[in-house]
Amino acid sequence: MIMTICLMMLPCAFAAATMTATIGTYSTEVTKGSTFTVPVSVQMTGSNSTSYEVTVTLNPSSGLSCESSVKTISFTADGTQSTSFSVTAVNDGTYTNPFSATASATSLTSSTDSTCDTLEVIEAPVWDVSLSGDDPIVCNGDLIVVSMIFGVTPSGTIQASLDVPTGLTLTSGSSSINYGSIAAGQSSWTLQANSNLASTNTITLTMTSDDPVSSTSRTLAITEDGNCGGDIPDSSSSSSSSSSSSSGGGGPLPTTERKTVNFTANVMNKLEFDVSKNLMKEIQVKATKTMKNIAFSVRKLSSKPADVSTPTFDKTYKYIEITHGDLGNEDIAEASLIFVVEKSWLSENGEDKNNVVLLRYVNGIWEELETSYNNFDDTYYYFEAKSKGLSYFAVGTKTPVAAGTIDDGTVQQPSDDQQKDAEEEGTDDGEQDTVKTTQTEDDGQSTSKSTGKIFVILFVLLIVVAVVVYLRYKKDKKTDALFHNAQFAL
Repeated sequence: MIMTICLMMLPCAFAAATMTATIGTYSTEVTKGSTFTVPVSVQMTGSNSTSYEVTVTLNPSSGLSCESSVKTISFTADGTQSTSFSVTAVNDGTYTNPFSATASATSLTSSTDSTCDTLEVIEAPVWDVSLSGDDPIVCNGDLIVVSMIFGVTPSGTIQASLDVPTGLTLTSGSSSINYGSIAAGQSSWTLQANSNLASTNTITLTMTSDDPVSSTSRTLAITEDGNCGGDIPDSSSSSSSSSSSSSGGGGPLPTTERKTVNFTANVMNKLEFDVSKNLMKEIQVKATKTMKNIAFSVRKLSSKPADVSTPTFDKTYKYIEITHGDLGNEDIAEASLIFVVEKSWLSENGEDKNNVVLLRYVNGIWEELETSYNNFDDTYYYFEAKSKGLSYFAVGTKTPVAAGTIDDGTVQQPSDDQQKDAEEEGTDDGEQDTVKTTQTEDDGQSTSKSTGKIFVILFVLLIVVAVVVYLRYKKDKKTDALFHNAQFAL
């Protein structure tokens, strides 16, 4: 009887455990060349606390590649455990039932599952994204305009995310933009440099596409200008063996002004600036070819750039830097600059506005430009200079060669501009100088009239002398004749 009962219980006690393999959810649309995950779970039943090492194998269709197609799961009791496989889409196309998964263990019957989900592998989107700043070298307080232009093929639902470092503050534009379903677009942001601006600050732009799924990133480095700071030191604390110098007066710290210009070949463009920031009122530039989105930047420097020589001035006023993006100096047909010098600085340094000149640094030397006095207001004298290019500039005073004989021995005559300066200086210096100028003009007229009278008197005297000589000659001839006749009579 006991033996019968034991024999009846054996089938139950030694019944084989069973396992079931199931493929989980995975992306049904991926891009060619991308990698995605396929999960597989295994359920164990009837193990009776027996340990099993279950081998799980994923078999992808041709055109799909599995980095490691075999994984192992350990069971010591009934339950469900999962593993996952990394799959790369090698070829594009549509895959029906793209995967099968098999679970196997010693002494157990294997279990296989095939997915019925269709997998779509599409060509990866091609991104064309540019990120640029109008001036990547800045000082505290400067504004930077960052521009982005993008295109993607095939088109999809596009988002943009701009990551700004702590040294910069976003003042215009959103850091996160959803463009919707679009193939191309553009955006711009305005940022301001903060007091905690680092030597190098990296802006990161991330572009993503939801359908198809894809992303790309671009970075832009914003660098702190080494010339940031206050005005040029006064000449009392620094000097040069070749010339004395002193800085300009007070006013706001240097900032950078920027303008973006579209050039048409051989057409003059005018850019206007704030003289209180950078001494430059206007730049007129003519380019030799048509160019788009050329960024001009004007900055008053706090001191002489370290990589340039010291200009020869009687007094040094300021240094200015002008940059012009992709427009090369060889592409500039002509340029005209209108700049200012503070009246107070000229007065304090005992300098004459007619001695102000603008120098341009080119080919390792300072080139003196043709500079002329233009106008004035309550604060500034305005000057205009012609240049064949743009770069570093220095403003200062140089005593001109005295009127009269110059190096080649010729006589130097005052120019029309100098005559204009003399007239306008009378207006600028007040009523007393106006009277003085009028008197000078009257004196000139009197001198001219006196000179004319002298010529008339000399001419009359010449005629009188000639008449006297002639009459005397005739008289002498007559006297000789009478004397001769008297001798004959005797």
